[in-house]
Amino acid sequence: MVKISEIGEKEIVKYILSKISAPETSLIGIGDDAIDFIEKKERIVLSVDMLVFSTDVPKGMSLKQVGWKAITSTASDLASKGAKPLYFMTSIGLPRSLKFEEFKELWKGMNEAAKFYNGKIIAGDTNEAKEIIIDVIGIGIAKKILSRKGAKEGDIIAVTGLFGKSSSGLKILLEGIRKEGFKELINSALNPRAKIIEGQILANSGYASACIDSSDGLALSLYELAEASKVGIYITHPPIDKLVEKFSRKYDFSLFDLVFYGGEEYELIVTIKPEGWKYVKKLFEKNNKKIIKIGNVVNRNEGISVYWENKRRALEKRGWIHFK
Repeated sequence: MVKISEIGEKEIVKYILSKISAPETSLIGIGDDAIDFIEKKERIVLSVDMLVFSTDVPKGMSLKQVGWKAITSTASDLASKGAKPLYFMTSIGLPRSLKFEEFKELWKGMNEAAKFYNGKIIAGDTNEAKEIIIDVIGIGIAKKILSRKGAKEGDIIAVTGLFGKSSSGLKILLEGIRKEGFKELINSALNPRAKIIEGQILANSGYASACIDSSDGLALSLYELAEASKVGIYITHPPIDKLVEKFSRKYDFSLFDLVFYGGEEYELIVTIKPEGWKYVKKLFEKNNKKIIKIGNVVNRNEGISVYWENKRRALEKRGWIHFK
């Protein structure tokens, strides 16, 4: 197979341009130094996320899945604000030894993910790098915006899914554990999904007071939300996935760590005004989506804790943090 170093940047850019299109309102069009568009009546929401191969790609992930993950990471940030993705822009660093066919697989994953979230890639840049690096800017729109700030004492804490699957899947991949019976956990790690619809439901309901995505782990995300809102949190019903519980027992891993300190689940963690809980729950049921009550917002002085094994346990502030 031909290497990208043999065909050069111009051919790579030419390939990318053949796969993307400009926004309908653009006057500039694709292939220029910038892109333009007009969106009326709704707020423009921007987010950016970077994927670095050596730190963000687990063993066993295909290049197509790498591309998917790069777009999903940014889409998840848009979801946590209640935004609908419109466009993605990307800067890609590529090692000169990469085969062109491998690059096309990477791009295929990115393009399929953008379409899955009802958006499209409209522009970007390429450069040479020692490893694959993908920087993605997401552009979305929202009628109502969610923020990390706004949670009040007495609010309900809820999540859009159960936890521990991604961290368990990563352990299987990284430690060579037998996959039989646990393929769902591996799939969770390799094929993440951003909760776009759920974010829009929460924002438009009018009852969500604060929201964050859980890509850095449930514990760390709870801390970030609590600190932004200057509140405490008490988790009375930990969102434990049953298959994760089985996995932890079989291989003697800490279930608590798998659930709270894993990361890259891409679920939404939201605080909801108590008077709106039933209404929000009905909206989720109507759209065949999941919302799970896991606790309550408490006074800041109570800190962040979890009811675990019949006692209240303090939750440590740890999770996935770069440079540590």
